[in-house]
Amino acid sequence: MTPAPARLVLSESRRVRLFSFFLFYFCQGLPVGVGQIALPAWLVANGAEEAAVAAIVATVFLPWSFKFIPAALMDRYAFLAMGRRRAWLIAAQLLMLAGFALAAFIAPGPDDLDAILYVVFLVGAGSAIQDVAVDGLAVDILPEAEQGTASSFMFGGQAVGMALGGAAAGYAL
Repeated sequence: MTPAPARLVLSESRRVRLFSFFLFYFCQGLPVGVGQIALPAWLVANGAEEAAVAAIVATVFLPWSFKFIPAALMDRYAFLAMGRRRAWLIAAQLLMLAGFALAAFIAPGPDDLDAILYVVFLVGAGSAIQDVAVDGLAVDILPEAEQGTASSFMFGGQAVGMALGGAAAGYAL
């Protein structure tokens, strides 16, 4: 008898879980790298004041300070037809996409600090919401024996995402 092919389902495959968590964290690391590395460097290279650079870096992390709000909403509201976390993950990705699309549309210059702050906040909010949803997903589906390994993949994914996001955006800017 031929064995059944492995299904690409998070709850059924360790490899799919670890790879997915790596990718989720990679995706939330990308915008942090843009806001924490590339934008400050670009602003400094274009003569921005220290206060502007500090405002950008602070705004990158501001949504992460209020993660308890989407966490409470996620625990209360879910579109169960998609599972407890999927709708929140999609919404977070769309929020990040909207922020980057807005940046592409308005193309702010180094002197457009307000526009940059709005974009950075939108993208950062999406990244922080995704972090909460992925952490909830991890708690929901990871076996206890796999949590340490998955945490390493998640942290590594975010670090790689930050590095590549910062490098790519720095080069592009």
